[in-house]
Amino acid sequence: MEIEIISESEIVFTKRGRKATFDQNVADAIAKGNAFRLPSLAVNTTLETYKVDKARISAQIRAAGTAVNRKVKVVWSPADKNGSSVPQVMPAKVTKK
Repeated sequence: MEIEIISESEIVFTKRGRKATFDQNVADAIAKGNAFRLPSLAVNTTLETYKVDKARISAQIRAAGTAVNRKVKVVWSPADKNGSSVPQVMPAKVTKK
């Protein structure tokens, strides 16, 4: 194993992950402050990727909340007979920036 000693000023950092993209309509709905559900973003829980899909969609919803200075709580509905789970969004009060 090769070890190279460097100074602290030579350390290079990369940011983790990426910014989630979101639908402006979701941000507008969050800004109104009412709880709502997003059936168009339902996840099929019978798929192998459903946990990753839920995490991705939740990140998009949280990014929309951040864009309008609101924290949100995302709660997923129990799976129906087809295995579909729907995200339900509860916006919190306005947060200061």
